[in-house]
Amino acid sequence: FGSSPTGAPPFNIFRVPDDFHLGYYHYFHTTFQREVLHNNSVTVSYVGSRGKDLVWRKEINAPPIGSPTTSGDLLRPFHNTFPQYRSIFEFTNDSKSWYDSLQLSFRQNSWHGINTQYNYTLSKCTDYNSGNRDTGPSQADNPYDPSNSLGPCNFDVRHNFNIGGSVSVPKTAVGGPPLQIGTVFTAL
Repeated sequence: FGSSPTGAPPFNIFRVPDDFHLGYYHYFHTTFQREVLHNNSVTVSYVGSRGKDLVWRKEINAPPIGSPTTSGDLLRPFHNTFPQYRSIFEFTNDSKSWYDSLQLSFRQNSWHGINTQYNYTLSKCTDYNSGNRDTGPSQADNPYDPSNSLGPCNFDVRHNFNIGGSVSVPKTAVGGPPLQIGTVFTAL
């Protein structure tokens, strides 16, 4: 607020609890790979993660859901104790996330100097209010029940397909390393 605050109450404030910490991510996967033809292989993988105690911003002084807007600030939980504050934003560890994916890959090596790889990923990502990690002022729709904000992650991409390849170019200098030219194409 400083020595000469400007503006009129009620003010908005931020709070960080004493037990606040960075969240945890647990990653796990299993992969099967098999050669199907000479110099060709197929890989099938399951990759997943679980986020626990993730950072989440919520408004702890919000009026009850469904309360009439004509009541103004009177229904806010901390109104009687701290009438000078309207919104009290708190950083908490109430958020969670779930990621699951099936990844398929086919790789072809050394076919007339050409190497190619084809990849496809089918995935699903859900979390509690990933909008809180954006630069905008988004907050939980229901600060009293984090699970009510369950939905797709901001970066949820269900289908991802890409192709990559390289071709060997004959040596141009004696004793020089082989030269390869490559490219990658991705479709989401």
